Amino acid sequence: ISALHIGMHGHRDAARLIDAAGDDSAEAFTALMAALLQAQGEDITIAGREIEQRGSRLFKDMRVHAAAHDACAALWEGIAAAHNRFLRLDRECDGDTTRWRIGMR
Repeated sequence: ISALHIGMHGHRDAARLIDAAGDDSAEAFTALMAALLQAQGEDITIAGREIEQRGSRLFKDMRVHAAAHDACAALWEGIAAAHNRFLRLDRECDGDTTRWRIGMR
C-alpha cells in the first residue's frame, strides 16, 4: 500500500518534470509511463496501449523475489490511479520481459 501511495503522490511532479502530463486518457498515461520508463533507461517497445519492457535496470543481474516486482508494480498502479482513477494496469511477466497493458475499468 505504501508503494501505491508513493506513486499517487509522485504522479503530478513526474508528469510535469518530463513534460508528459497530457489528458487523463489511457493513451496519455501510456505515453507518460513510456516516457518515465525511457527516462530511467529501460528497454521498451510501445504498441498502442501496451508497453513491453525487456529486463529491468533496477534488478539487473539480481535474483529478486516476486514480492519486489509486485512492490514496483504498485508504484505504477499508484501513478495510474492518480492519472485517472478508472485506469486499469495489467502486468504479465515472462522471464525478463514484462508486458504492461493499459485500459479502462
